[in-house]
Amino acid sequence: MVELKAPTVIAGSKETSQVRDYAFAVQADERFRGVPTRWSFWLVVNDMDDHVKKEVRQRDKPEGLLYESDDLGLPSKIWVKTWGQIIHDCKTRLRIFQTALNLKADKDIGLDYLKKTYERILRGDDVEIEPEPQEATESDESAKESAKVQS
Repeated sequence: MVELKAPTVIAGSKETSQVRDYAFAVQADERFRGVPTRWSFWLVVNDMDDHVKKEVRQRDKPEGLLYESDDLGLPSKIWVKTWGQIIHDCKTRLRIFQTALNLKADKDIGLDYLKKTYERILRGDDVEIEPEPQEATESDESAKESAKVQS
């Protein structure tokens, strides 16, 4: 579950308490008892105050981890991240995958692939045009009436 704060909100103890309270309430909800679930709650902000920065930058914990628990067999984590951290993490993962897969993707290669793969559709070959419904004429109406009378 993700909570996005307005760009002007700087995460402080009020916001971290709010996301913790929300996470604990969701986990305690009776509808989830006996359901094997792993919870991840995210508070996403533009910036955080010094107090929150200290909470989410602790030795032996991944950066951004505010809370971790395995209470009652329901593992959960609460994260506090800035948009900048999220974008940086995603770019890092992308570079790792590109290196591992020896992948070099760019806009031109992507467009060429789409054009080649969907060439028939782009030309319009696979598009079926539905015939427009025709208005009933007087002869159609009289034919229907004759059929009723004969039945």
